Amino acid sequence: MMRTILGAVVVFVVACAFFLALGPQEFYKADGPRLVLHVMRENPAWPQHPFYLPILIAFRQFFETLGLSIAPFDVCRFASAIGAAIGVAGAFVGMRFFFSKQLGGTMSATILATLLVATSPVVLLFGSVVEIHGVFFAPTGIAFALLCFASCARSRAVSQSAAAIAGGITAVATGIHASGLLLPAAFVPLMIAKEWDDDHAHSAPRGWKHAVAATLPTILVFGLVHTALVFVLTDPLSARTFVDEGFGRPQGIEYLPRVVLDEFVLALLPLSVLACFASLRERTRLLGVAALVSAVPYCAAALHLLVNEPEFGAYLIPLVLPYAGIAVLAWPRYILVAAVVVGASLGLRTIRIFDPKPADAQYRRDLGERFESGGGAVFLGTPSELTAFLLAAPQFEPMPLDEFLVQPPETVRAALPYFDRKLDERLSKGELVLLTEGARQLLTQPTDTVLRSGNVLGEHLEARYVFDDVSHGAFHATALRRR
Repeated sequence: MMRTILGAVVVFVVACAFFLALGPQEFYKADGPRLVLHVMRENPAWPQHPFYLPILIAFRQFFETLGLSIAPFDVCRFASAIGAAIGVAGAFVGMRFFFSKQLGGTMSATILATLLVATSPVVLLFGSVVEIHGVFFAPTGIAFALLCFASCARSRAVSQSAAAIAGGITAVATGIHASGLLLPAAFVPLMIAKEWDDDHAHSAPRGWKHAVAATLPTILVFGLVHTALVFVLTDPLSARTFVDEGFGRPQGIEYLPRVVLDEFVLALLPLSVLACFASLRERTRLLGVAALVSAVPYCAAALHLLVNEPEFGAYLIPLVLPYAGIAVLAWPRYILVAAVVVGASLGLRTIRIFDPKPADAQYRRDLGERFESGGGAVFLGTPSELTAFLLAAPQFEPMPLDEFLVQPPETVRAALPYFDRKLDERLSKGELVLLTEGARQLLTQPTDTVLRSGNVLGEHLEARYVFDDVSHGAFHATALRRR
């Protein structure tokens, strides 16, 4: 056991360093900047995923108690890397137990399976970017390890205790991301198929009824604890609505082939092919069938969740854990080594998709050069400006104007005295209050049905403040100064 623990520590450190080194200086999608804003403001509210932001806020406060000043973007990126690395370490521990009955828990099989998990494109991506799924992978990997241990424990009490703890951890995972509701579907088919496979390897196999009977108590404890604690710790109806309906625009069944190809086959390649094609080999047929069964609810959920919006396998990330174990049992070593290389290559290529565009990179460089020191607040008009300040000038408090301008004009007018007091407090302290080019454009646009008060705030600022140009290179902005 000590060897396994030490191995898991090494795996965690190496994986964490790897994910941090790969991380692009860019956000994955539009949620990223808003998540970082919530962390900066210590606002823990996020629909359907109630545990993610409190974890990150606590993580940032931990750094602050150590006297470390780390930009909020980096705090969130570190959390993704650490979460994914914990998940990979959990895979290492789980595989030691997973292979114990047939391969004697051999280290070579464990290492190969762990490498298949770590180099899967979906794990490489979400361990490297600011997104919920990297943190979500930590409890997923721990639960996998516990269930593998429960499956091979000699004592029924120990087995069921491990299953109960796993159920609690998957409930926590559901609080981090609502797709955790589906985690039993990722693990239970594998547990039954693996028990049958282990039994079938004996000289006198006892058949599928024995496999079901042997795993049923563990599965029931796991499932009941998971379900019960989901109701205690999270809002299961909200989570179910998220899984069932996604963003309120579910796709028709005609999109299923595209979802299966993009979110399952390609995003989890090569594990998706290796695990499912194990069903064509007589020795591992039931394990391959279990892989296919596990994929069905995940692909169905992805069909509901995604609207012509690729997520690179985000919602299917738990499947890499059982699939890696199946692949090692099904295929010769040279194929598995090639799969590690292919997975890593595809993962690196996916990460590079999110490298900043040259124009954005230049804007951020010029912004960083213009404000190497000093800080304050900045009114922002576009998502790219928000991203630039979060990455290149985190000493400024970002204030996206769309948060103000969606209010009706009478509400904005009533708030202007408070608004002015806050700005004057900053200016009296010598802080800068900036207005980006995108923000100025928003303030000069006529009122519409969404941004209802742009002209109200714009006219007020023009009347009360002087706009001093502080542009530098590709970066364009003005600083407010009292008239």
